[in-house]
Amino acid sequence: MFSLRNWLLIGCLLCSAAPMHAQVQVEVYADTQRDSLKKIVDMLGEQLNRSQAVKMVVRHPSAYRNSGVLIANISYGKYPVKPPTSLPSSGTEAFSVVANGQTVQILGNSDMAAGHGMFTWLESIGYRFYFANKDWHIIPGKLDLYAKQNVQSKPSFAHRRIFYGYGTGSPEADKDFAFWMQANKMGGSLNAIFGHAYDDIVARNTEVFKQHPEWFYPIPARGTLPANPKFDMSNEALVQFVIQDVLKRLESAAKAGSPLKMITMGPSDDVGTCNTPACQKLGSLTDRVYYLVNRVAKAIRPKFPNTMIGCLAYSEYIEPPNIKLEPNIYVSITTAFNNSKLSTVQLVDAWKKTGAMVGMYDYFSWFAWDQDVPGQSIASRVKELEKNIKRYYLKGAKGYDGESSIGWVSKGLGYYLTSRVMWNAGTETGPIKKEFFDLSFGKASDQMQSLWEEWANYGFSQPRESDIARWIDIAAKADQTEKNASVVKRLFQVKSYLYYLILLRNYQLDKSEKNLLTLLTYGYRKLDDGSIAGYAAFWELGNRSGIPGMAYAKDAKWRTNEPQVRPAELDNLLRSARSSLKIAASVTKYQPSMKLKSVTAGQLVSKLVADSAASLNNSFLLTNEWVMQLKSKSAANYIEIRGDFSKDLNNIKAIIISIYPYAPDGDVADLKPLLQFSYIGRNEKTRFSLGELAAGTYTILIEDPIKLYWIRFSDPVKYSALMRPMRQLQISSVNYAFIYVPEGVKRFNVIKSRTVRFLSPTGREVKMVNDRVEDLQVEVKPGEAGLWRILFATDRLFIEGIPPYMGLSPRQMLIPE
Repeated sequence: MFSLRNWLLIGCLLCSAAPMHAQVQVEVYADTQRDSLKKIVDMLGEQLNRSQAVKMVVRHPSAYRNSGVLIANISYGKYPVKPPTSLPSSGTEAFSVVANGQTVQILGNSDMAAGHGMFTWLESIGYRFYFANKDWHIIPGKLDLYAKQNVQSKPSFAHRRIFYGYGTGSPEADKDFAFWMQANKMGGSLNAIFGHAYDDIVARNTEVFKQHPEWFYPIPARGTLPANPKFDMSNEALVQFVIQDVLKRLESAAKAGSPLKMITMGPSDDVGTCNTPACQKLGSLTDRVYYLVNRVAKAIRPKFPNTMIGCLAYSEYIEPPNIKLEPNIYVSITTAFNNSKLSTVQLVDAWKKTGAMVGMYDYFSWFAWDQDVPGQSIASRVKELEKNIKRYYLKGAKGYDGESSIGWVSKGLGYYLTSRVMWNAGTETGPIKKEFFDLSFGKASDQMQSLWEEWANYGFSQPRESDIARWIDIAAKADQTEKNASVVKRLFQVKSYLYYLILLRNYQLDKSEKNLLTLLTYGYRKLDDGSIAGYAAFWELGNRSGIPGMAYAKDAKWRTNEPQVRPAELDNLLRSARSSLKIAASVTKYQPSMKLKSVTAGQLVSKLVADSAASLNNSFLLTNEWVMQLKSKSAANYIEIRGDFSKDLNNIKAIIISIYPYAPDGDVADLKPLLQFSYIGRNEKTRFSLGELAAGTYTILIEDPIKLYWIRFSDPVKYSALMRPMRQLQISSVNYAFIYVPEGVKRFNVIKSRTVRFLSPTGREVKMVNDRVEDLQVEVKPGEAGLWRILFATDRLFIEGIPPYMGLSPRQMLIPE
């Protein structure tokens, strides 16, 4: 039998056509003389009409008589209903939605809150606004407007924002995103503004600054302005001028009836904080930056007590200042570009002690890093994204920003779930994800859910040929499984993304003008629906290519008069591309084992194994995971490390060694280290004792801020490095290491960034000498089961089809039991 949920699902899937039902009259009571409320009512009418033909009659709230829809801002005017007792004291964005079968009352403490309530009500009757494109909206087939409910809600974060770092290049995509932000209760009462401000201050006052070159650091020629202005904050005349400039802005905004909640006082981008003797007297680099922030915040507070001054904690001024900050300062802490000795979590605690309000500035997706490849952005790794937001909420962050890129197929689910968690940090997202696949893909739900889950755990920056081929086959099967028109439109966008990955991979393999032109032209023809990050590609791939006509410009070669890509054309393109893609022979799937053992004497091949001290020639960088086994609690157990081979004197961050209870899945984010060591030496050997650890198996994370290091474990300790798709080996140079190929393995895959060379047990050398990212398959010949030696490897390395362990000492190497 069909359940009620099945019938609701069918109702949503069959709703994409024009309204099928008789026109319904809906009486809405709202003060539409207020522009912001009128916009909310207009949006309500538009959404209701997407389901049924609705004749919406709008009346003044004074005419409300317990029927129809009441939308009201209770802080403005009088209304014929009483709000819930606790609502008025619940904050600017708090709202209530109460329906009794005949009417629905949507009450908010502000116009913004009333809008939040309206969209929450729409969700309660079946609407969903998953991605920033109408094809990803779920519209109920029939409306039950007054279904009983009683909801009161307020946000966990006072500021919630996702923004495109590169933009969209499409007015249509911009409009879709603005609607998505409002429909999913993004924004917030805090309206945090904390970006780079010096440039704008100079631009508003160019003639004044030309007359005062001494206000800059370094001092430019009189009458000129630096391209990236930095201020000499020790100059009192500059400080007073900036204070007056801010006061003028605030007074002007207040007179216009739009008082500003926050003004940024952040430095211009990049390093270069004033370092004159006078500036040095102000304290650390952060002290200098926040000296000006503090002065402005203190000066405006008597006249504008509700306005805050915002600034980033970023790069060279990310470490907290040594001075107390004014209470009307908002600090947004970046989760990257951390040049301090503190972790991001520690930074939050330290900045809170300064007295400022703290928020987070995260990097959900930056095309320069992820190129819209699945799994490469945190936005596509939804579990990790959710954990981060909840972690910083519990730490006391009041705002959360996510710098992002368009490209909704790979990142949209992450963005949608983010909106849920930013509003309510206690949200359990599992049911929301399940509903997303059910409502978006109908009969193809399971296929699409497995595809998204694979993407969320995808560890390869260059999509593999076999993977793309499989994904195309999955999408084709979904096309055959579900014929509903709304689902077909969504699958079109999924397939659009897959074709983008094909073109990107082609360019990664061969950075020719032809491949780049094809990729960017396709991106230009996909700007409107937002399914791929085409616009960001112009700036990063086009501009950085150095190929004439590929950079972002009005006369760029990739600009075309061809229309946006259509379904029939895309199917032909995919069909042609798929015919040349090969799916490699399958390999055995190995996961990290619960039970590990040492390599036996019979598995050691003398022609491969020399003195394990040679492992000192192996060096690593960035983050690597290790597994360690102790046979007993002993003072003879220790780790030795030597680091800082990069010899970067400006890099003051420590190499951190964290030891946890054994976690076969590698997820230690919520675990407290049993031991943690910091290495700050300069090419000095340091020994860290493991003597207090009991016998057992442990997970080790070594996090290196690109200083480079080698590591050695004392003889009683058994250990191996672990390889995962999402945590591949990060190698500076390895020329004496081992992998284990079990009996019966016919082949394994090597995903590498640079040259790799192996030596099999029979003495056969396998060379992969192309100095580029490749996905290659190695055939295992008779007699080659056992230990293989890695003669050379550098950069990123992952080996698939064997147990995911690499040993540096055969006598100490751990392999599965």
